[in-house]
Amino acid sequence: EDSLNSEDGDNWDWFLLKPTQSGTLAIVIRRQGDGDGDLVLEAYLGGEFGEPTERSDQDLQGNNANESVTLDVNAGQTVHVKVAALYGNVDTRYRLSSNLVP
Repeated sequence: EDSLNSEDGDNWDWFLLKPTQSGTLAIVIRRQGDGDGDLVLEAYLGGEFGEPTERSDQDLQGNNANESVTLDVNAGQTVHVKVAALYGNVDTRYRLSSNLVP
């Protein structure tokens, strides 16, 4: 669990995932508790940060902080994950989870 709070200058968080085997990696964020703000989820492969490999602003289940991406990964590959405010001020707690399907 983590949070974003624009008033404190916290508009994005980075996470690093390194799967131990090849497969399909699903990454999900869900709002925790009360809060507001529209979040976006981005995943980057190969250390390339110009354009995300996958990006989600789907607002799943009608909640603008619920997002999900799925990508194919290799064992030991580094996946950089960014959770960010889409726009405006945010004050949102969220939970990031991931699951690897070999």
